[in-house]
Amino acid sequence: MLRFVSFSLIAIVMMLLIGGFSLTAAPYYFYFQIVENNKDFEWYAVDGDTTNIVSPLQSKTLKEESIENETLWSKFHFSNHMLPIPVKNPYFFVAPIFNFDKKSHSTNLGISISNASKVKIAEVFFLPRFEIPTPSRGQRLFEFPIVANEMKKFKTKDVWKDLFAKDLSNWKISTEEMIYNLYLLDIRSVLFDQNMEDFYYLEGEDKAVTVMKYKDKDYLSEIIFSRRGKTIYPILILTQKNNVEAQRIRYKVIKDLEFINTTASLADIIYREFKNLKYKAQTDHEGMLYLLSAWSHRPSSKELLVEAIHFLERGKGNQKQLEELYEYMFIRYGRTFAQKEVFGLDLKSEILLKLREEIEKFKEDKNKLRLAPTPQRRKSVSEEYNEIIESTKDKVKDSNRRIRMN
Repeated sequence: MLRFVSFSLIAIVMMLLIGGFSLTAAPYYFYFQIVENNKDFEWYAVDGDTTNIVSPLQSKTLKEESIENETLWSKFHFSNHMLPIPVKNPYFFVAPIFNFDKKSHSTNLGISISNASKVKIAEVFFLPRFEIPTPSRGQRLFEFPIVANEMKKFKTKDVWKDLFAKDLSNWKISTEEMIYNLYLLDIRSVLFDQNMEDFYYLEGEDKAVTVMKYKDKDYLSEIIFSRRGKTIYPILILTQKNNVEAQRIRYKVIKDLEFINTTASLADIIYREFKNLKYKAQTDHEGMLYLLSAWSHRPSSKELLVEAIHFLERGKGNQKQLEELYEYMFIRYGRTFAQKEVFGLDLKSEILLKLREEIEKFKEDKNKLRLAPTPQRRKSVSEEYNEIIESTKDKVKDSNRRIRMN
């Protein structure tokens, strides 16, 4: 339980801040104005509208969904996220999603899952991790030494849960709790997006959820937050609302999502796992996921994505995966790295033109290599010595056979 300084000390601080009101009435009045009426004051102000960040939904438990065959799922380590994917299920189709920011030269990676009818039923995007925000925008209330010292006593695990579970709308509370609530409100104003519709805490999972506005009303858009210490790891997940399989995927992702730190050396380890796959797995979306996973730990290594393209080109029914890879590589590197023609691609005309040029160039280079004379292997010293000896013997034999005329 959090300990706060005595009411009298906090009240003195509030009196210094607000002036003319009575010592007992002033804190309640100002708290009510901030929380209920979204008012700003010289000593405390929150950017934007706070009305949708005051009261969360009640804490929920994750609705259990039946997962019929766990063996059809595998976990893939993308950056800091260990994500379960139904990669071995023949009724699901997995493809990458790339969002490349030219200004920052960074890539936001996502995964889409489609059903047998090739309808996207779920998408997952890996968002950057960040620290739990702290009031840092010059709120005068938190600069007073008495309040600042108390803030140091706030426990991360309590703040984490209360950020998503505590209702701040009740203003008939102690002055000590008002300070804590204003601290939470300030952090929520930084953490939560204006496009958020609701938020809540998932009991038993130590995870939290914000429900986001989304243009397509048939889909549920959520950011799932998990915590390790003061670090928050978010993912964005889109799922088709009225699709049973989509809701099972949502349940499995939220339930089994793990967070493991990334290191560049993991790229080599995961790449070796890819090389140990059977050829059929290497040329479908399972092999692609291994290479994407390796790339996520070393995103500067375009060779891993190039290899993913070349293996997918050898497989069947990989048009969607190749479309995403071709487009991303074209945007980032100005090339598609295609080597083999794949029919049924849906690409922009400039990408398709570049792809065909590269395939023709690859064929020409391959033909030149095939028609070029085979270079002779350089002989070793012992081989050259033996040839000289053999040549000398032949000369001696020829000399003995000759008839000398006197």
